Amino acid sequence: AETASGDIVYSGQIATGATYDFESHSGAIRLTVPRTAGAQFRLETVSGAVQSDFPIEPAPADGRKGGRVEFTVGDGRANVIARTFSGRISIKSDAPDSLPTIRKN
Repeated sequence: AETASGDIVYSGQIATGATYDFESHSGAIRLTVPRTAGAQFRLETVSGAVQSDFPIEPAPADGRKGGRVEFTVGDGRANVIARTFSGRISIKSDAPDSLPTIRKN
């Protein structure tokens, strides 16, 4: 999913072996996936902030903006890439076990 200035919202499962790629220039990217997801996450932002319900080692410094954060959840067999220039990236861990939905605001 890609947008120039809108938000991207994804809520749903992460399929084993799949690649999910989200990119926004100035909008927020909000992903909600089950805590049992198995994926490697790569989150990149130039001037936005990153927030995750999943543990990130090492954790981003409070107030730090910009840069790249990478972490693995579960078996790590899927890839999730989220990039934004100035928007916030948020990863939540409470998605229901239902079909995914993608919405661009």
